[in-house]
Amino acid sequence: MASANDKGTWNTAIERIQTYFGNIVNNASEPKFRRIKKANKIFEKDVSKCIGSEELLKAVGWADEGEFWVLPPDAPVEPLQEALRLFQVKAEDEEGDMKRQADRQRLLAMEKREQEEERKAQLSSQFSADKEARKDPNWKASVSAARNKAGGGDIARVSN
Repeated sequence: MASANDKGTWNTAIERIQTYFGNIVNNASEPKFRRIKKANKIFEKDVSKCIGSEELLKAVGWADEGEFWVLPPDAPVEPLQEALRLFQVKAEDEEGDMKRQADRQRLLAMEKREQEEERKAQLSSQFSADKEARKDPNWKASVSAARNKAGGGDIARVSN
């Protein structure tokens, strides 16, 4: 059901179905929770447009009775409870996936900051060494090895 729908449609349908199933589980003897009018605007908008929703209702005991989906009074609530449990497990898995992804992004950002700080420290060290080298009266600028790698040019590096 989830893969055939976009995430928003899936989440909305599951939230609504969880409400329907939860109402029955919590009020098993209440007949009003065992009927869903197909023309109900909320059902039409949230559930019926979700691919696989009718199959799910049938799988847990609902019957298509024309204008209504009906869960017979003698239908056990265990399939509804199991569906609710599986929805919860899926939600927890997705939450865990999102947390792991956020942790990876934080780790990558932290590694990048550490690399940038290390590079800044190296540059600072090089600048300090250059500054000290320039104090030497015999200091001369020399051509960088980058000149040869880059195919020539006027790149100069400081050396003593």
